[in-house]
Amino acid sequence: MSVRYKSIDSIRGFSLLGILLVNMPDFYSPHLYMSQEKPFSRDIASFSIDVLARASFYPLFAMLFGFGFMMMFENARKQGHSFSSMYRRRLVGLFLLGCIHAFLIWYGDILISYALCGAVLWFFKDASVKRLLTSGLVICLIPVFIVTSLLVVSGDTTEETGLYQHIIKESFETYASGTFGMIVHQRLQDWLYLNNIYSVPFLFVSIFPFFLFGAAAAKARVVQKVENYVLFLKGTLLLSACFFLLGKLLPYIVGENAVMRYVHDSIGGPAGSLFYGSFLLLILRKKVGQKLMSPFAAMGKLSLTNYLGQSVLSTLLFYSYGAGLYGKISTLEGIGITFFIFWVQMIVSNWWMKNHLFGPIEWLLRSFIRRQKQPWKRAEIEQN
Repeated sequence: MSVRYKSIDSIRGFSLLGILLVNMPDFYSPHLYMSQEKPFSRDIASFSIDVLARASFYPLFAMLFGFGFMMMFENARKQGHSFSSMYRRRLVGLFLLGCIHAFLIWYGDILISYALCGAVLWFFKDASVKRLLTSGLVICLIPVFIVTSLLVVSGDTTEETGLYQHIIKESFETYASGTFGMIVHQRLQDWLYLNNIYSVPFLFVSIFPFFLFGAAAAKARVVQKVENYVLFLKGTLLLSACFFLLGKLLPYIVGENAVMRYVHDSIGGPAGSLFYGSFLLLILRKKVGQKLMSPFAAMGKLSLTNYLGQSVLSTLLFYSYGAGLYGKISTLEGIGITFFIFWVQMIVSNWWMKNHLFGPIEWLLRSFIRRQKQPWKRAEIEQN
């Protein structure tokens, strides 16, 4: 594997740690609704997750999706292959996996959104780097400016409490002691709460611009020619660090309200993605950084398997049809469980990739895309 592409896998693997860290409270508690009652906690564990991870790793993952899309397109064009049919099957495959994930495993799925936003990304396959960046900035910044302005002008900076107590109680009862059928019903309710007609535009502007940024990075060959972009990456690192810290810390300084919540997630979160992405690309230029991040590469290579595996392991650990620890875990214990699961996945991923070409889910998706069974083990390639 090229050192440069291994760098992308390392960043992807690192982002899986941040994603699990943010998702963990939603696995073991009705955090989805509790955060609406009190979005920002003052205990050090919750504060650390809010500042370092919340709303910062899904955009980073989205940039990597956009990067992969453009690399696939460029490679297919060079080789004279038809990209459209394979890409359509890729989106269908992601959508089907997302449905299985969202409705049978865990409601916080992102694959359905990626598949739908990915369909729009198709129209940017021939776009220039300038158009990709400009379109991404417009789609990202204009809604942020409009919504923030409306929230400020409205003067409605207070938060109503007690609105979610009934559903919080219901979630506790269902996930902790309900039947599988009851859990499926609750899961559907939670998914619809996240993916309703009002939230879809916000989901789009929180995902799609980062597809475009990742596609622009691939088209500009930032990873392959990283030394040519050192000054740009350092500038991005410094600028994003300012917005990252300001956006994330402002709610704790000014106070909790609708404006601060939006600033935290829509400005601080994406700025954090740019900070982590540029920082990792800079350290991965050096052999020390490559060696340090090398264990993450196998995680990134099996990103789809590990992403779904995190949900399977966590729901089995917390839901009533598993160990039944739902509602019995503190934030600090949740962080410990996060690192333990990730550590186990990292060990298994590195062991798996010694003998296999793809992860199990990646192999299924690749076989579906290419409409034929793909090689499974490295030995199969060596024999041929």
